[in-house]
Amino acid sequence: MPNNSLEKIYFKRNSPRLGGMGSYEMERGKMFANYIGTGKKVLDIGCRDGTLTKHFASGNELIGADIDNQALELFEKNLNVKSCQIDLNNEWPFQAEEFDAIVASEIIEHLYEPEIVVENIYNSLKAEGIFIGTVPNAFSLANRLRLFMAKPQQTTLSDHTHVYHFSYEVLKKILEKYFSSVELIPLTRYKGLSKISPALFSFLIAFHCKK
Repeated sequence: MPNNSLEKIYFKRNSPRLGGMGSYEMERGKMFANYIGTGKKVLDIGCRDGTLTKHFASGNELIGADIDNQALELFEKNLNVKSCQIDLNNEWPFQAEEFDAIVASEIIEHLYEPEIVVENIYNSLKAEGIFIGTVPNAFSLANRLRLFMAKPQQTTLSDHTHVYHFSYEVLKKILEKYFSSVELIPLTRYKGLSKISPALFSFLIAFHCKK
């Protein structure tokens, strides 16, 4: 059972969702696998039960990290690799220049101080290491219209564990402060419209950053 109040929150949140990664799992998994390649030491922050991690596990040395011990037990069982419990709002436990790649998919929007964690991630990457992941686009046109109509359902506000709400530009600004190369990729059903305005028509914003 969970040992602290924050773990209890995520235990309750994650339990019904274990075994799935929600929207765009296959698209995210394929994208991350292509960016990472093989022969890398990879940290997956917020790994849950390894549903997404399995897409880029083959040929790499993996560590999974999550606050939810129930999810971590499944992660180790499913992938036969080690994991560690971590509260990203507390001390960063990893060493400088330890990893070739760090993954954080649907994670940094859950943090009170995401920029501090981004800086820690940067420091734990080797030279030319990569940081990849996704965040919900809180300020998509669909979300703006729902909020204008006072209907927060199906927006980022409907998840009580989201404490930081990213726009396309805010995410870009934070990442570019630390990384030499930043690519943002819209994930959406509206492919044509996202080419015109990814800030308005992406459901998730994927990012690929290079140290």
